[in-house]
Amino acid sequence: MLSKCDLLSEEEVNKIIDWAARPKTLELAIEQKLEGTKRLLSRNMMKAIYQLGLRALLIPVSAKTNEGMINFNMALERILAGGDKYTY
Repeated sequence: MLSKCDLLSEEEVNKIIDWAARPKTLELAIEQKLEGTKRLLSRNMMKAIYQLGLRALLIPVSAKTNEGMINFNMALERILAGGDKYTY
């Protein structure tokens, strides 16, 4: 159950992560949940993102509980410092 302060449920977060990892799942969700211009624009934007190779796996984090912050920090260290620890 969500409280007033929660933005997304764990189920919604997992669904979004799945969309990022599996384009067919996102495409199916767009087709099922949207219609008209919103469906057309979303489908075209999704295809453009994948054609340009801009796809990336998501790292869910919570500013409220700090959940996921260690994974986020490790990803930053891999990108910014080539794997070397940049924070102490």
